[in-house]
Amino acid sequence: MNLEQILQNVESQLDIATGNIKWDDDETLARINLANTAIRTWASSNSTRWNELYTIVETVPLEVGANEFEVADDFMLLDAVVIASSGRELEIRDLRNSHRPGDYVTLSGNSLVGHKLRYGKELKPGDNMVGEKLKLCYYRAAKELHNPADKPEMSDSSFIVDYVSAAVSSDDDQSKFSIFASNYTQKLKDMITKNNQLPQGQYESALDDSNMAIGV
Repeated sequence: MNLEQILQNVESQLDIATGNIKWDDDETLARINLANTAIRTWASSNSTRWNELYTIVETVPLEVGANEFEVADDFMLLDAVVIASSGRELEIRDLRNSHRPGDYVTLSGNSLVGHKLRYGKELKPGDNMVGEKLKLCYYRAAKELHNPADKPEMSDSSFIVDYVSAAVSSDDDQSKFSIFASNYTQKLKDMITKNNQLPQGQYESALDDSNMAIGV
């Protein structure tokens, strides 16, 4: 379901009617804002680590000297850093415990200035890490909806429909509000359950929260 279809479904639920969306109308703009509030609610729900937001990116090869890499703007929380060729996991240290050079990485910055990942020592010629690539495994922010064809990343986009419908009806129709609120609450629970189910034969390997580096 894309943004246009979401807004059409909201209109159907609230007004029992369908029609062309007036994209410059204040009410439509407010509903788009509510749709994105629903996405942010989903993304931060109950500290759930959504599979849809788990990302793995690879750096360019490490070089002689200091190695520092820009982290994408959508970065939220660092899960692990591993050496691409071997899969060996590197320790992630906070800046307070990174005074001595070593085989680890640090994450610096915040949401205002951006984040940077730095290898824990300057590499010298002949170091076996020269030429290696690092894989950054992290959670990113959810993408929001702005254009009619934009689609949400969650598995059940009707959650957004019910969320917006509940918000719009909260002031003037408590009966509708209760129904829509109950619907989106259940759909959120169902998505969390589905997200946390592991395929047969798969084991949980993600680090626990004490080992994660969180973006500020």
